[in-house]
Amino acid sequence: MTVKFYSVTDDPKKITKTLGTVKKTVSNIKPFDPVALHDPVLVLNYDSTYYGVNYASVEDGSKTWYYFVDEPVVDTSQRASLQLHLDLLMTNKDEILNLDVILERSSTSFNSYMYDPKQQGEVSSTIYTIPFPGHLGTGNTFEYNGEIYVAAIGGGGVAPL
Repeated sequence: MTVKFYSVTDDPKKITKTLGTVKKTVSNIKPFDPVALHDPVLVLNYDSTYYGVNYASVEDGSKTWYYFVDEPVVDTSQRASLQLHLDLLMTNKDEILNLDVILERSSTSFNSYMYDPKQQGEVSSTIYTIPFPGHLGTGNTFEYNGEIYVAAIGGGGVAPL
């Protein structure tokens, strides 16, 4: 297994990260726990290069995984422990980018039934009187005078606020 360490400034939510220059390459290493694919820990000989790196690519055969890297923890025997966290977006970027779906917002192509917290809607209030059958109030009816809020959210003629 070969690990390349980088210093990345891209947003973690970005699919394709700009890796830039390799800060350090370490070959023929084994993870502390080979079962921990999502959050492996690497224990390596201390090197000051590990400070300042925050990203790693791990190559094992034909597959490459990408990880966010925590600051190293150095023990008294000068061994550095690096906690890695799987970057699902970058690791699966080819599969994600080849999907036949809408991944970005669009004002002309959207699903009005799909929840979108950034889609603005218009809310207005009105006074509405509803007669209820029953024995409350005078006579044989009970009248309710209250405010009802109707929210119209989605596409098709909804004016932004």
